[in-house]
Amino acid sequence: MARVDQIFGFRMVLLLLLTVGVYPTLSAQALPDVPELPGVPGEPVVPILPGDGDMQFIISHPFDVRSISLGSATLSDRWNLSPMGVNASLLALREPDLAVQFNSAHYWSDNRMISSVTLPTLSAGSHRISGRFGASHQSTNQFNYLETPSLPEFDLQVYLADVAYAYRFSNAFSMGVLNRFTHIENEERELVTYTVDLGLVYAPQGKITYALIARGMGRHGMYGSDSTGKMLLRSSSQEASIELGATINYPIQSRPILSISFSNEKRLYEDGIWYKGGVEVLPFPMIALRSGLQFHLEQSLAIPRFGTGIHLGWFHLDYMVSPYVRTGEQYHQLGVTLEF
Repeated sequence: MARVDQIFGFRMVLLLLLTVGVYPTLSAQALPDVPELPGVPGEPVVPILPGDGDMQFIISHPFDVRSISLGSATLSDRWNLSPMGVNASLLALREPDLAVQFNSAHYWSDNRMISSVTLPTLSAGSHRISGRFGASHQSTNQFNYLETPSLPEFDLQVYLADVAYAYRFSNAFSMGVLNRFTHIENEERELVTYTVDLGLVYAPQGKITYALIARGMGRHGMYGSDSTGKMLLRSSSQEASIELGATINYPIQSRPILSISFSNEKRLYEDGIWYKGGVEVLPFPMIALRSGLQFHLEQSLAIPRFGTGIHLGWFHLDYMVSPYVRTGEQYHQLGVTLEF
């Protein structure tokens, strides 16, 4: 058995070297030095791209509440019930379950809501596949208790679809691909975009799991507004980045009462590195307390996030809030998971 782990460990090193060496060449889409604006869950800062509009934001896809609460650092956390949006390869390290998850996030700066449903994972031998479908639409300010809208109201019709596939090479090593489709339209324009993320997970015997994510293939939608407040729409090449992470769980044979996740993301279009970390503690079997942080030394940014969860058998209720006073980063999200 040790021999098998050594072989797969060696193969993973080769794959990592291949990914790091070839990926930037395939995705050589580095952007010029431009001002920056805040972005979306898991991606706190996005550049202003040349083109029409005073502000440009990436059309974000949904993430699960737990991952965002932990600073979006959970790309190596095999205990996540809905890992596909973070790292598709994690699907292969979990036994398939009949879990359905509903998420809804509200952004206060432009009164935008993202709602989604994640379907159960299907399996056939070492293959895993799962899907998530969602929509982004204008919301209500009834629960906007941290910030009044500082941007024009979100006035787009957005439909989102994520399809994740993972393959398990062994009990310790898997690879996954996350395909993201977006349909966006307003009165003047209609766009369909597609992006791909590649992921690897290595989970040897022990408390620590390791992972790698490579992004940068395809195009994503962007929206913004001009000086009159008119909503504008365009597409742009997905920015290339490589992220490495690890998760420590205790205990390792059952649901952890302590999880520590951390990752470093290098975005090839900007200087410096994004550092992400998160901690989850279960003081009682049914209650989870979470906290996460993303920070960037060169940009002097530190973005905290907080969350909690209540688990009652097959019913899971999760909530998180990102209170950072920065346009586009103030939002909260509610998630419900039904595990059969």
